[in-house]
Amino acid sequence: MRSALVPVLAALALAACTSPKSKTCRAICAREAECNGAKPSEASSFDEGECIAACAALEVDKNPFIAGQVTKRAECLRSTTSCGDYQSCAGK
Repeated sequence: MRSALVPVLAALALAACTSPKSKTCRAICAREAECNGAKPSEASSFDEGECIAACAALEVDKNPFIAGQVTKRAECLRSTTSCGDYQSCAGK
């Protein structure tokens, strides 16, 4: 009986750790990756997967200022076409 319970608990734990990723965060981080790709690899340690996870956490934050950072970047993404313009809009 115990051996049958272990896989079930492992599956539940895995499901709890995986959260759906926001389309907004995926789009923002794709632009961030594109814009960081223009820099030499030594100048950037950007990781798109980490960006998406961090963005998703910020997006659901209860503090409106923090959650607003994701909204601001999404607006910058929609209103700009070049990396330079995006970075200026996002405050980089």
